[in-house]
Amino acid sequence: MESLRIKLEELIQSKHLLSHSFYTRWTAGELSKEELKGYACEYYAFEKEFPRFISSIHSNTENIEHRQSLLENLIEEERGENNHPELWLRFAEGLGLERDQVKNHFHSDETEFLMRNYRNHCTSGNVVNGLAALYVYERQQPDVARQKVDGLRRFYGLTDDRPVEFFKVHQAVDVLHSETEISLLTQLCEDEDSKQSALLAAQKSLDALYEFLDGIERRYQPRV
Repeated sequence: MESLRIKLEELIQSKHLLSHSFYTRWTAGELSKEELKGYACEYYAFEKEFPRFISSIHSNTENIEHRQSLLENLIEEERGENNHPELWLRFAEGLGLERDQVKNHFHSDETEFLMRNYRNHCTSGNVVNGLAALYVYERQQPDVARQKVDGLRRFYGLTDDRPVEFFKVHQAVDVLHSETEISLLTQLCEDEDSKQSALLAAQKSLDALYEFLDGIERRYQPRV
C-alpha cells in the first residue's frame, strides 16, 4: 500500500517542523539563549517518555517479527549510558543549564498536550495509530537534527561534540526507525478503515508537535 506512504508524506510536508517559525529562527541564529533553554527544559519531558511510547506499541503488537523490529528502536533509545534522555541532558548542560533544572522543570500545557497525544495513540491498542504517530515525528528528525547542529555550531557556540551528540545520533538512527515504522504500517493497514485511522493519528500528532512549538514561542520568546 505505497499510497499510504505518499499520503503520510503529504501530511508531513504540509506541517513540516522545519517550516515552523521556531526552527526557521533557530537555523537563522535568531533564537535567544533563553528560548533555547526553555525548549531544552520542555522537550526533556517528551524525550524521557518517548521510549515508553515505543514500549507500549511493542507490547500491543502480536506479530513477533514486528515486535523484534520495534525492539531495536526501543533498545537504541534506552540502552547504556548514552541513552537518548541522557544525551538530551548533555545538550541542556551545553546551554548552561543544570541537570536538576531540566529534570524538575514544570512543563507547559502545550508540552502536556503533546505527551498526551502520543500516549493516547501509542497505548490505545490500535497499533497503526501509535506507529503513525511515531512515523511522522521520526521521519522528520534526520533533517531537523542536521539543521539544529548547524545552527548550534554557527550561532550558539556549541562547537564540541558532547552537547550536540543527541542530534548527530538522530541524523542516522531515525532514518532506520522511520523506515521500520512505515514498513510495519504498510503491512498492517490492510483496509481503508485502518489506513484512515493511521492518517488521522498522523495529523493529530503533527498538530500537537506544532502546538508544542507554538507554546515554546509564547512562553519563552522575549517581548519587545
